[in-house]
Amino acid sequence: KYQIRLQDIIEQYSWYIFGAALFLVLLLSRQIYMYRLNNQLSTYNAMLDQEVKRTTRELLDANNQIISITDSALDAIVMLDENAKVVFWSKMAEKMFGYTKEEIINHELLQIIPKPLRELHASGYKEFTKHGKGKVIGQIIEIQALHKSGEIFPVPKARDRHEKSLPRSKIPKKSCAYQKCLLNYAYEPVQT
Repeated sequence: KYQIRLQDIIEQYSWYIFGAALFLVLLLSRQIYMYRLNNQLSTYNAMLDQEVKRTTRELLDANNQIISITDSALDAIVMLDENAKVVFWSKMAEKMFGYTKEEIINHELLQIIPKPLRELHASGYKEFTKHGKGKVIGQIIEIQALHKSGEIFPVPKARDRHEKSLPRSKIPKKSCAYQKCLLNYAYEPVQT
């Protein structure tokens, strides 16, 4: 009784068929776009990964050079952060003060300053970090230091290595001791 012709079905459901076909085309286009985008992202990620590896290698090489230079220096090199905590301690500093890197890194420098001078040092350091100036910055002075053993000994010369040729704003904040300077404690043995 009910004979349905294919042409009647197509006519009756043509908009549905057209919509489904359009949906499939759009879905396929989106998948192709996502595939291409994924390939581009993979390429960019690979390039970034190579750049990170190259930069890391360069930084490690530079760091190794700096460590080699500071380890062979005849002066003790001590660097502090803005909180007066030691962030760098050279091999000569280990020999001079008796503390290993592991014992002093991230600790206050006050460990190597005799007790009567600690308050003076702390106030001078605060002044320097606040204004970038200090009474002894750029001067050669005689200082007393405290060895791990408790012995107080003279450090005849203490000089900063502040980059005077650079404006203050151009020096990296954590580049060296006293937030701007590399304190270079030079110990000269007494001639006998």
